[in-house]
Amino acid sequence: MRIMRKPRFTQAFLIIVVLFALTRTAPVAHAEIGLNIDATALRFIYTPGAGGFGSIGRIDITRGSSSALTAQMLELGGDGLGGGNDTLIDLAKVTSESFPTFDAIFTADVFYLGQPNSYAIVGTYTVKDTTGTTVLEGDYTSDFVTLSSSTLYMGGNLANADGILRPGSPATGWAFVGDSDKTPDNINGVFGGQDGIDGTITMDRWRDVSTLANLFNFEFVGSFPDLDAFFNDAIQASVHADMKVSVVVPAPSAVLLGWIGLALVGWIKRRLA
Repeated sequence: MRIMRKPRFTQAFLIIVVLFALTRTAPVAHAEIGLNIDATALRFIYTPGAGGFGSIGRIDITRGSSSALTAQMLELGGDGLGGGNDTLIDLAKVTSESFPTFDAIFTADVFYLGQPNSYAIVGTYTVKDTTGTTVLEGDYTSDFVTLSSSTLYMGGNLANADGILRPGSPATGWAFVGDSDKTPDNINGVFGGQDGIDGTITMDRWRDVSTLANLFNFEFVGSFPDLDAFFNDAIQASVHADMKVSVVVPAPSAVLLGWIGLALVGWIKRRLA
């Protein structure tokens, strides 16, 4: 008697159905975690002629006497980071009154691009928490620099081959320690937020950077007619500024789903071989 075997495409079809079900049942909001770090009220110094080879000047930005920093850990909605559907799941705040305090340090060279009011900015940005630990570090490049009245805008990218979030090994995780007395102890009804520690944000080993967006705005007292005038003047000012760094990292559920998908794809290939 001849034994009839089920068509191979049936097994493949069933696996495709399972994969589809997994992607449908996994909440979109859990696919990614966003980290938003915002430093405000900073000390800005621009020195013409002080930059490296080929530059026209140097920018140094540090925290000042009234500086503060807010770090937010967000569960992203389907519209991505900052789209309006994000949910705050952890929070850490720091003020300059803390001891020990935090640091937000930006150092960059300014390059003239050969056309009026056309400049590029290349440098580094480092953030330290209240323990003095470097928690974020990267090389910054901006070729979109504009000046409107007293507001300087630098739009660019932060990059670090070893990971924007420090320390360097993904297996060691990541943490930002802020001020518990400056941070609400209940985040959406959960004490201490996702990690259960008041004033601290922690991630396990899921901290590989996938995307990064930067928005640097600096509001100055006074007015400059254009960028050419701005970068030809020595400037020292305490500015109401936002140095926002937005990072998207894969959540454990997303990575696990990816592993399941890869395993099932390999199984399908073996069965259909």
